Amino acid sequence: MLKIDKIIPQVEKIVEEKYSENLRKISAIDFVIKKLKEIKPEDLKNVTYKETLSLFGTPIEIPGRAIKVEKEISDYTAIAADGSEVSINEDFFFPYYIINIGFIALKYGKDHFFFADSNAKIYFEENELYEKVGDKSFLVRGELLSSKMLLEESKKLEELLKDFYTVEVPVLALFDGTLIQWEIKETSETYKNNFVKNFQRMILKALQLKAPLAGYISGTHSRDVMEMIRIFLEMKGEDFDKQLLSIIKDADIFKIILRKGERSAIFRSNAPILNLYKAPIYFFFLNVGSEVVRIEIPEFIAFDNDLLEITCALILSQSKKGGGYPVALKEAHEQAVIKSSERVFIEELFIDFLRKKGIIFNQNYKFLSKKIRNI
Repeated sequence: MLKIDKIIPQVEKIVEEKYSENLRKISAIDFVIKKLKEIKPEDLKNVTYKETLSLFGTPIEIPGRAIKVEKEISDYTAIAADGSEVSINEDFFFPYYIINIGFIALKYGKDHFFFADSNAKIYFEENELYEKVGDKSFLVRGELLSSKMLLEESKKLEELLKDFYTVEVPVLALFDGTLIQWEIKETSETYKNNFVKNFQRMILKALQLKAPLAGYISGTHSRDVMEMIRIFLEMKGEDFDKQLLSIIKDADIFKIILRKGERSAIFRSNAPILNLYKAPIYFFFLNVGSEVVRIEIPEFIAFDNDLLEITCALILSQSKKGGGYPVALKEAHEQAVIKSSERVFIEELFIDFLRKKGIIFNQNYKFLSKKIRNI
């Protein structure tokens, strides 16, 4: 049992330290913004990840700018997909996992409609339970399960683009999270190549249709722009507090620079995993009113001013309609979520059907203790 009285002094000490750190951070942000506005795109044009071993953003516009999104669009369709999973319970009679993909299509304006559904699949075959990474096979759980779910989300978004795209009105495809698949960086080259090949089919479909596609990252903790500023300061030989700059996030500076409805300059990501992509991924920051979010886009949108403006306008519309978070992503999540009671029901359903076939599953105490706690 947690002894609260022993925790309180520790909490007080931590809060005091964080308060002091925050005061120093606030004073440093003014310095950082000033330096950001000194940077020109050509200053870092030839700087590479290989030289710096740093995940930084290369600006393709003046990085200190705040750009107002002027366009407003009321007649459009928004599509999104999201996933949730039931991971393998090793105490159960046999291993299995479930991936449930929720998806949504919302048409606004003329001929408006609402379409939502979900598809769940149970994976239990030997070739589904194990993933070959290099010369070894691993049980699909943790990051491997998350990666598999991400692929299913991208596959569904690709399908939605095929089904709902029209030339009459724009169709915004929203991906929940990053388009840069960092989590596979430690896997084998074969696994990474196959993963990226399948994942970017969604991006290639959007390119084919010239459809707005964006990765929406709420609560971003990225530091790509801060790393760019650090590299710039080192190139200029300026003195600065490296430890202090390390605690500042990109969102810390852009929530000061950007007003509601404004976006930042566009930056190209230098993440090494993008070497496997057919084209780079770009990003910018957008003040949607409730927060400053990181938006990731494919290259074909980054260099198409009209399509970029449409993408920003539709994201702002979705966030406004959703009270600060895109409606399409909210609804897709609601379709995808698997409740605790549903997880228990699935196990009990298996047990019931097994018993009907004469297979008795003797639940061990560890398995039972997850459901019941005796007092």
